[in-house]
Amino acid sequence: MGCFSSKDGKKLYVSSKANVDILKGTYNIDMKVLGSGSYGKVFLAENRKDKSMRIAIKVINKNGLSEEDLENLK
Repeated sequence: MGCFSSKDGKKLYVSSKANVDILKGTYNIDMKVLGSGSYGKVFLAENRKDKSMRIAIKVINKNGLSEEDLENLK
């Protein structure tokens, strides 16, 4: 998983190797759904150390995805 966040006009990238435990330890995740689509749901999260840094986290349900779709996610 990976995402971009804008802080002071700069784009920041969050590691795509983060797992659920890392995300929960790094961010306060608002469980209110910002949006949803065919692949999953998007949540707003705030960095625990730097409250001014907010990101969107997309949670993708991988159950039922084809092998090709799983490869494309990587």
